[in-house]
Formats: sequence, structure tokens, C-alpha cells
Amino acid sequence: MNQNPKNNWSWLALAGIVIITAIPYLFGLNNGPVIGDADVAWGHPAVNSTPDHSVWNSPYRWNDAGSSWRPLATGSFLWNYTLWGSKRTGYYIVQVVLRMIIAGLFFYLLLRLFSGVLVAFLWGLVAALHPAVSETVFMLSGRSGLLGMVFFLSALLAGAGPEDGKKQNPVLLVVLWASYLLALLSYEATWILLPLLLLYEWLRARAAGRMLEKSMLVRLAPLAGILLMWIMIRGAMGHAEGSADVSGIVAWLGFGQKGLASLAAPYIYLRLLVLPLSLSTNYVHLLNPSGNPASLALILGSFIWMMLAGLFLLSIVRKWPALGLGFGWFLLALSTMLPLFRGQGPVASESLLLLPAGGFVIAAAAGIRRWAASRSPNVVEIVLLIVIATLFGIRTAGRAADFRTDGRRLHVLLQAHPDNAAALFERGNNVLATGRWSDAGEMYLKAVEELNCDPRIWINLGIALQKEEDLSRAVRSYVSAGRILSEHQVSAELAFKLHYNLGLAYSAQGRNELASESLEKALLLKPDNLLVLANLGFVYAQERETFERARDLLLRACQIQNDPVKNEQLMEVVRQIDDILSGRVFENENEGEPFPADERWE
Repeated sequence: MNQNPKNNWSWLALAGIVIITAIPYLFGLNNGPVIGDADVAWGHPAVNSTPDHSVWNSPYRWNDAGSSWRPLATGSFLWNYTLWGSKRTGYYIVQVVLRMIIAGLFFYLLLRLFSGVLVAFLWGLVAALHPAVSETVFMLSGRSGLLGMVFFLSALLAGAGPEDGKKQNPVLLVVLWASYLLALLSYEATWILLPLLLLYEWLRARAAGRMLEKSMLVRLAPLAGILLMWIMIRGAMGHAEGSADVSGIVAWLGFGQKGLASLAAPYIYLRLLVLPLSLSTNYVHLLNPSGNPASLALILGSFIWMMLAGLFLLSIVRKWPALGLGFGWFLLALSTMLPLFRGQGPVASESLLLLPAGGFVIAAAAGIRRWAASRSPNVVEIVLLIVIATLFGIRTAGRAADFRTDGRRLHVLLQAHPDNAAALFERGNNVLATGRWSDAGEMYLKAVEELNCDPRIWINLGIALQKEEDLSRAVRSYVSAGRILSEHQVSAELAFKLHYNLGLAYSAQGRNELASESLEKALLLKPDNLLVLANLGFVYAQERETFERARDLLLRACQIQNDPVKNEQLMEVVRQIDDILSGRVFENENEGEPFPADERWE
């Protein structure tokens, strides 16, 4: 048994911080999906086994061509879907477990700065319960940030070189290389680890008055190869855009500033530089819902505010380092909570942890660790850190309770305006993705009463009714959408969605002529769409006069289809058609069953 009191306290503190981190999230264990969650988590084609889509060739947000390539995050949803289908609790538990792991890893990172377990524990709670990072737990679509941060911190802890005079543990080398690769496959902003570790080694060598060692190249050179391989694969997959977020790039530029590492709390200085830029880019859609660019006054005002707050912060951080660091998180909380005053949720990005994590590494390399460890925290620091951590915990628990609805934004909006058509439509989309067809239909009916000129509402209402097997009302809903589309210029995607689903509804009613007419229109918009080819082929296979057309369509579908089971289903119909045309058998009444409607088109 380990008799080292410090180690014993460290293990106890680790267990405590992991458990306390989980408690506030339990208030939202049955959260509904936030906007966009259902599409990413279980509506992704790679997750629900849609042909021609896999974890490796699909963007994270599959219906956004410019979305980032995050195969590991998408693969985690595939694993979730295999276990739980579209039941939300299982997904949410995974989010909480990942957040607990991050809290534990971050605690160990804090121990590298503060030798005192108590300060590391309290500061770790502040970070673990911070609204900016806890928000990713409530949003299932934030899985990529959580996974990326787990592997980023693992690589960071393994990559920090050994103490002078000690040999590098080969196991840690493997952990470093593997974690970096997994981090990149989870979240692209983690590329910053390589330049961060290079800077760390340079600062450490400079502080010791020596040159960089060759052993450093042995440890870090493979990371460059991994990064290059990742960039090449992304390019081959067609996802070269968005290789790093704005904060990551600015953070890297900030790390290179001369004298930055000598600051008492370098990561705070970085936040002062990065936050105004973030406010003008990432946050602008929350601060300004109309979509117009943020005004110059907003950008300059936020910059001046943060600089003044930073000057005050740096004036106290040398005397009370723990208090200063905790207050830095408090300032960050104010900035991220600002959108709440407009009735919207705070900014949610686990990547916000990348900057303070990097700051700790630089601080340790520059000798700040020895300075911070030279004194014990006083009562004022301890009390204030406890207060801040408690407030953050209460806020996190409150947010968890808020997300029992379909998301804070919809919840607030529907409370203030229960008849808001846009909010009802979005909430209906979330409910539809979970398979609650009747509830979704009620939402769409309320929305269409308030706004009957939006074809999207009519189409989704038709899908919900069709799933409920109320085919007559579904067709009427689609026809209403068609009238609106004929009077307005709309996207080809929306027109395709209408014609495809209307064709399926007609087919289910046995009205094959109308079904083929609608599906032919859908085929003109997407000539190589597997579902249209197969369903139109099945419709034409019902009449001898259209057997040749059915055969051609089904053979085209076979060329696209990669699933052997479904391919055999298509070929069976083709063989039946060939037998009938050749006179070998008499015509059967039913040669095939159409594929189900895809209610996930947006």
C-alpha cells in the first residue's frame, strides 16, 4: 500500500472531482435532443446503415457538405446506435462519462502547476463545472469536442518530456502517438498539440540553459508524420476545409509571442486576445440572431472590457495565483453567458479547454510551476474558489434541467411565444427524429395553423402522417406543399423531398400511375439516388407494360447498392421480370416491396 500522504490525497482528490463532476449532469439524464442532435447522433447515414455512407467517407454533420471530417466521433455514435437505437439516455450517459474522464485528466494537468492537491482540486472543479465546457454534455452533437479533449489531454500528459536526467518511458511514447492520432480523428482543432509540445521543449531547454535534445525529435517527429497523414487523408476525403478553428489558430500565434511564457498566467493573456475575435466570429450568431455582422462597437467594447479585466487580474495573480486563475475562468463564464440575456444558450465548445491546457504546459516549462508551488493558498483563495465552483455547479445543474425539453432556445422561445411557427417546426423535427410520429404531427399541425405558406412544414407533416399510416391526410399535406412550391422558387433538395415522399405515399395507396409520376420527378432531380431508383423500379414492376423500365432502374440500383442482402432483393425482382418476359413463368401479382420512406431528409 502506498504510504505517501501526498499520493494518497491525490487519489482521493481525483475520485472526488470525478464524482462531483457527474452530479450536476444527473438532473438532465432524460434530456431531449437539442437542435441538430438527432441528425448527427442517429440520423447520420453512416450510423443507420444507409448505403454509400460510412464513418470514413461522411462529414460529421452529414447534410452539410462543408462539415468537418471526424470519423472517430461519428463512429462513437454508430456504437451508441447499435446498443441503444435512438433512446437518448444511453447517448447522454456516454457524454457524462467522457466529461468525467476529462475532469480527471485535467486534474492531473493542474498538479503539474500546483504542488498543492487542494488548490488543484478546487481549480479542477471550477474547470469541470464551467458553463462553457459543460454545455457540450447537454448537446449530443458536441461529442467530437469531448472525445477530442480526452485524447488531447492524454497526449499532453504523455508528451511532456521526462524530468532532467530521467529516461523517457516507451509506453508513454506509444500513448502520445496513439492519442494524437485519435484526437485528430475526433476533433480537428487538436492539431495544435504538436506546436504546443515543440514550444514546451524549447522553453524547458531555454530555462535550463541548454540546446534542444535529440530525444525530443524521437518523441515528436512521429507526430509530424501523423499530422501530415491526417491532412492528406482529409484532402482525399474531400474535407480539406476547416482544418482548424479560429481559436486554435490564434492560440498558436499567441504562443509564439516573445516573452509570453514569462507571464504569471499566460493562458489568461491568450484568452484576452482570443475572446474578442471569438465574439466577432463564433459567437456572432448568438449575440446577433438576425445574422448581420457584429458591429465594430461590440468588437472594440468586448476587447476593451477584457483588457481592463485582464490588467486587474494580472495585478492580483502574482500575489494570489490560485485566485487569479480561478477568476480567469469566472471572466470567461461572463463572456459565454452573455447570450443568455438574449434568451439563448451560452457558447458550447470543449475546445475552450485547449487554451488553458496549453497555458499550463507553457507555465510549467517557464518555471511558473516552481513559483506557484513555493507558497500555500490562503483562506481567501480557498473560499472564493469554493464559491465559484459551487456557483458553476448550480448553473450546470440548472442547464441540465433546462435541457429536459428539446433545447434551451426552443424552451425559452416556446414559453414566451407558444404559437411561434418556427419554434414548433424545429421542435417537431427533433421529435420526428426520435420516432414519435404522433407527437411530431401535432407540432406540425400547430405550426401550419400559424404559418400555412411554408412548404417544409407541410412536407414534414406528411411524413409524420405517413408514418402513422394515415395515407390520405399525408397525401393532402404533400399536395398542399406542392401548390406552394409551384408558386415559389425553392431549392432542388426541398422539391426532391416532396416528390420522393409523395411517390411513396401514392405507392402505399396502390395508385401506381401517380406514384411513378412523382418518383420520376424525384429521379430527374437526383438521377443516381438509390432509394428513388429502387422504389420507382418496384412501382414499375407492378405492371407488365413497364417491366423493361423497371428492369433498367433496378439494375442501375444494383450498381450503386453495396449491401449484399438488399442487392439480392433487387436482383430477385429482376429475375422475376426476366422469367415473365421470357415466358418461363406466369406473371405474379407482387414482385417486390418498396424500401421504406426516409423521414430524415432535411
